[in-house]
Amino acid sequence: MTILIRSIFVLFLALGLAACSSEPTFDATNDQTMEASMQEMTKDMTEEEKMELGQAVMSIAMQVGFSSMGDEEKIEKELKDKLHGKTAKEIIEQANGK
Repeated sequence: MTILIRSIFVLFLALGLAACSSEPTFDATNDQTMEASMQEMTKDMTEEEKMELGQAVMSIAMQVGFSSMGDEEKIEKELKDKLHGKTAKEIIEQANGK
């Protein structure tokens, strides 16, 4: 029984730490939140880091475009779904297949 309690405690601790992350995330709720969240994510980045994030977003957009067969509405929805709630680091990792 104590192993179960420890496991649950560790799980809640991990979830709590993840929820306290100070890294800004991409908000794909609407056009305004997308723009604001991208500005927040990139405000402290170097030009090189901004370029890396931009390339990652472009890579993910291309992957979505190919899989959606050019259906613009489907591309927009799928791209938002793939980016929403992710940090810059997570977006770059996703583009690199990690």
